[in-house]
Amino acid sequence: MAETCTVAFGRYLKMLRERRGFSLDEVASMSRSLADPVSKGYLSRCENGRHGAGFSKVVTLARVYGVPFEVLAERVELDTELDRLGGPDTTGMTYREMQKKAAAALNRGAFWEAYGLLRDSLPMAAAAPVSPNFRDSHEQRAVGCMNLSTAAGCLGRSRLALYELQAIRAAGHITEKHAPALLDLLSWRYRALGQIASATKLADEALAQAQQSGSSAYLGFCLANRARLAYAQSNFREAIALYQRSSEAYEAAGVVEERARNLLNLGNIYISQRQLASARRAALAADRLAAALGLTRVRALVRILLGEVDSAEQKSERAVEHWREAVEIARLLRDKILLFKALLALFRHARESNAENDAAMLKRRLARLSAWIPEEIDDVKEFRALTQPT
Repeated sequence: MAETCTVAFGRYLKMLRERRGFSLDEVASMSRSLADPVSKGYLSRCENGRHGAGFSKVVTLARVYGVPFEVLAERVELDTELDRLGGPDTTGMTYREMQKKAAAALNRGAFWEAYGLLRDSLPMAAAAPVSPNFRDSHEQRAVGCMNLSTAAGCLGRSRLALYELQAIRAAGHITEKHAPALLDLLSWRYRALGQIASATKLADEALAQAQQSGSSAYLGFCLANRARLAYAQSNFREAIALYQRSSEAYEAAGVVEERARNLLNLGNIYISQRQLASARRAALAADRLAAALGLTRVRALVRILLGEVDSAEQKSERAVEHWREAVEIARLLRDKILLFKALLALFRHARESNAENDAAMLKRRLARLSAWIPEEIDDVKEFRALTQPT
């Protein structure tokens, strides 16, 4: 079975303490001036997974370690939810096996599976045989942390992901080979939190380093991220050109699955410009690739896009069918953010069609889901705007 929340969060507390270079005695001493001090024995039991850390103790540790409380709160949320859902069985698996399975899970959009595998593999990273891709065990562990932050970010916990990526950068264990990936991931997290200027600066740095390194795969990722930022700033022509360049880089590197995501993103740009025929062509091309490669989440997002195209073409029944298919895929993946997006499309349609009972039911479901989903996500902002009392 996967590690329990108590064990996993205890390991994280230990990592935070060791990152600061504090002993158990030092933490206990520093906490004495705070409202709820932490004893050496208590912290040791928490770190070893024998005792869950209470809320006020977590507040104390956040102060001592200089970690924003919301970072620890997001980590607790993830570990607790994984306990509830039931994580992947990691018993007896090696570090490399878990990393490989996690990469496949991330690809198809099974983010909870990926998070569980990456989280449970991380304590093994330093002792595992060092992959030829890394300089040493320090870099191997740092990249493992980067991968875990990716899964956390995909699950909507961008503050935790950003904090971990900043810590990785500060530690200095990432070589020039993997530096573009780190900068690119940092840019993604800033963009998710709405800090577009910081995201753009880092994206430009990542792109420059990727071009210098000669890695087509990293170049493809960096160009795609830069395209998303151009789209966020309404620079649609630039975004389309960047996606096209990104797909060329992916093709050169043999990274076929990311071309499917680029096609999907191009489709979203086209529909925002009311270029419905182009949006449909891009969506269907993305769906063919996603079906061949088993990219389950991409296929759900394609259905949301196709529903929007159908709705714009006054094909309401087909639109609803596509959105309901996306709902079913989201449930299969246990992806609340994806489920929210699909249900929001149905809610919009119900409101526009004056289907009051359907709209009321969907509003209740979305309100329940919104408690899990970060407020900075655009879909949540739209739902709040649509349901704001007039």
